[in-house]
Amino acid sequence: MAMLMQSLSIPEILLLQWGMNLMRYTVFAGGAWLVFWKWFYPKWKARRISPVDPTRSQIRREILASGLSMTIFVIPAGVTLYTARFGISKIYFRADQYGWTWYWLSYVALFIWHDTFFYWTHRLMHWGPIFRRVHRVHHLSKDPTPFTAFSFHPVEALMESLAVVSFTFILPVHMGATALFALFSLAFNVYGHLGIRVFRHDRGITKYLNSPESHGSHHARFLGNYSLYTNFWDHVMGTHLPPVPPK
Repeated sequence: MAMLMQSLSIPEILLLQWGMNLMRYTVFAGGAWLVFWKWFYPKWKARRISPVDPTRSQIRREILASGLSMTIFVIPAGVTLYTARFGISKIYFRADQYGWTWYWLSYVALFIWHDTFFYWTHRLMHWGPIFRRVHRVHHLSKDPTPFTAFSFHPVEALMESLAVVSFTFILPVHMGATALFALFSLAFNVYGHLGIRVFRHDRGITKYLNSPESHGSHHARFLGNYSLYTNFWDHVMGTHLPPVPPK
């Protein structure tokens, strides 16, 4: 893999990144839509968070916005991979370079970093001028669907892509670790926008994790519940809100 990345030109790197973004979005967002909203919908219908059906125009808008976001995503990712050739970014390709212990610990570090990065940038996106010009695009989906996960304004898409990319300029991280973490991040993001309660989040470790109800409440209220993976920062900053009852 290291030799492959070294041999690719910048346009080839960007094209590869875009194809990977498209594939994972199709698999996770499209797969969740088919499983929960199409094939097995009768089973999950009673667990819908909102009784309002998503329209075709909403789905089309979310997919088109997501396509633009995936194009924006490739820019910082391509910069990271290209600058790694010159030792500027700290991304690396051989697991034994920093050892397997750090390889696995880097997932924990990425998780903490991204959870914190997202909370504070998300709160910034809700500041009046930025919300009206940028974040409002995401909140056009008042009742989110799996396709909402990447439905961003280009400025927000760039901000979102910087979360993991910025980590590679701070601490060393294996390229495979960033790729797997990106899959996990998208899967959790799709889950948060699912619009269906899959299981209860009131016991054990699940009560510390965000849920479709929690994030659905954020889309309905346009405030509170700003976190991504855990509700840690929402509790610390007093922005954790209970879900709103269905319409």
